[in-house]
Amino acid sequence: MHAILKKPLGKFLVAFFIIASFLFLQNQVLAATETMWASSHITGTFTNPDNALNATDAVWAGQLNTNTSQTSRWAMGNPSSTINSTQTINVVARKGSNSGTPTIAINLYENSVLVQSIAGATSITSTTGQTVTGTFDASVITDPTSVEIEVVMTAVGGSPSTRNSAQIDSIEWVATLLGAATTIADG
Repeated sequence: MHAILKKPLGKFLVAFFIIASFLFLQNQVLAATETMWASSHITGTFTNPDNALNATDAVWAGQLNTNTSQTSRWAMGNPSSTINSTQTINVVARKGSNSGTPTIAINLYENSVLVQSIAGATSITSTTGQTVTGTFDASVITDPTSVEIEVVMTAVGGSPSTRNSAQIDSIEWVATLLGAATTIADG
């Protein structure tokens, strides 16, 4: 390295490399994403299912402190362009104040047909709200305007102080879109 720095061309190349690296790190290219929310309740047993529509707002669907499991399916909003790559579903959930720990699982449907499970039974431990996340590849969906999300909440039985169930506040789809990117300059 010392021999390179003694020659003018070597100094130029080292300086060029440092500047190019700096400029490269200053700009980040991010895939374009779009956020959609549950837009309508299709079917199921969650009480007050319309409370899970739209963005997180602390208005909950479901019951707390019971030993009653609930399952419902919601239609999702439609993406504005073609989806690509990994898609993310976030469900905000909370448990009741009793000691039992309910679970939530998330299933992906397309036009009322089960496509796949995207999040297995996840313990709900927060009484104020936690996010359960599932992902799927865009290639498993043929019509992104027909995406539906099913939430399966399994309650806990036992003594009255143990019985517990969970509520959900919102169902969010963070869609990665095809062919679009956003460049964000850090400097």
